[in-house]
Amino acid sequence: MYKTSLGVLEKGGLPLVLGGDHSLAAGSVAATADFVRRERKKVGLIWVDDPTNRLLPSPRSLQALRLFANQATAALANARVLDRGSRQKHGIDRAA
Repeated sequence: MYKTSLGVLEKGGLPLVLGGDHSLAAGSVAATADFVRRERKKVGLIWVDDPTNRLLPSPRSLQALRLFANQATAALANARVLDRGSRQKHGIDRAA
């Protein structure tokens, strides 16, 4: 899973891994972390785990997850803007 995820990232794609257990996720998360560290980029991770009761999430749980995901997306966008502003202020010409 590591090599596959890393290959997708290196081609400009975004790996989306669904299913399996935590060992499956470990490879894709490690590949993403290595890639963004090498490229000096930021990354966010939302890990949605299987509920212990094995039932589908309730509409209320899904609403909470969507709200969290939207806030995380906004936080990452703000971090990019701040990083870009900081680099411009300090004259760093590294691509974002």
